[in-house]
Amino acid sequence: MAKRQPPIELFTGRVIKQKANYLHQNPVVAGYVIKGYHWKYSSAIDYVEGKGLVDVTLLV
Repeated sequence: MAKRQPPIELFTGRVIKQKANYLHQNPVVAGYVIKGYHWKYSSAIDYVEGKGLVDVTLLV
């Protein structure tokens, strides 16, 4: 069993942006879509001036 990692504190804009990019790229890396904002359930569309399924407060 892998050792549990401690939580990462989102204390800077750089870290927040890094984590958001990671989440937005998951469907791309998995091969489901070409661009992160193409994934229906992603907030990535909100970061490229679109509108996703839910209201999103942009972090960076």
